[in-house]
Amino acid sequence: RQGGQTDQPTTLPLPDIRQQQEDVTLAERAAPQRYTNEQYDAIAQKYARMYNVPIGLVRHVMQKETGNLPPDLRKGARSPKGAIGVMQLMPRTAAELGVNPLNPEQNIEGGVRYLSQQLDAFDGNHQLAMMAYNWGPGNVAKAIRATKPLTGKAAQGQARARAYASKVGGKRD
Repeated sequence: RQGGQTDQPTTLPLPDIRQQQEDVTLAERAAPQRYTNEQYDAIAQKYARMYNVPIGLVRHVMQKETGNLPPDLRKGARSPKGAIGVMQLMPRTAAELGVNPLNPEQNIEGGVRYLSQQLDAFDGNHQLAMMAYNWGPGNVAKAIRATKPLTGKAAQGQARARAYASKVGGKRD
């Protein structure tokens, strides 16, 4: 071994999501921007084309996640579990994607990119990709490999993810 090198993988630091949130808050105070549903849809179309994700899937994720809110409140929406913004990205997922979840364009870009990653990981299977978006790809992979039915919290999570996927998973437009 030369120069004290080890076999330990190098990890890169994740962006500081708190700093990104503070930056957006300061920027919005200076010049608050209101978004319309049409603007959200235009952003979604742009990234759906870029990442080759059916726009119907993206629209249904957005509708399911924050569609019941007035347009100007969607960008700052927070779930009880901590997901943020129009596409309800978890802070760690947003950090891994390098996006600020409070910035609507970055949130939608990150959500569409993450959805694209799930479609790739699950061989284009919309149902599994949607379950992974909602429940996490690791949980979906574990459920696929499970030799016995899931129980307890895992079974509850799987049921919620299946219900979520069944509502939006078949949309292709």
